[in-house]
Amino acid sequence: ESTVPVVVSYNQLSILRTKVQRVLVCQPRHPTAFVVVDNASTDGTQKRLASSKVSRFCVLQNAQNLGGAGDFEQGARVSVGRCDPDSIVLMDDDARPRTETLARFMLRIAMARRLGRAWFITPMVAFQNA
Repeated sequence: ESTVPVVVSYNQLSILRTKVQRVLVCQPRHPTAFVVVDNASTDGTQKRLASSKVSRFCVLQNAQNLGGAGDFEQGARVSVGRCDPDSIVLMDDDARPRTETLARFMLRIAMARRLGRAWFITPMVAFQNA
């Protein structure tokens, strides 16, 4: 099963670096891709993301602030269009996934598929905000 994390960010460069590292560590296996949507940041985030050498990164840099809903929609649309994943995990840049969260999420998705059901897990259930 393939998973694509989508992180949206606005002026949170230091938090975003930590988020990316933490999500990569928390994955039961490496994600198919990692989508970061930058919402017209002014703190150097765009420059830093543009210089990233991480091969699985897909960075979407918006010229204007679309708001969280616009970013999540854009990230999900691009994830499906480019990667065709089995699941997408949507995260704000300030959410802090627990070590076991993504593995549990993937287990629940797999169980739901075996039962022929779809699952939607809200960020408050799936992630611990710090």
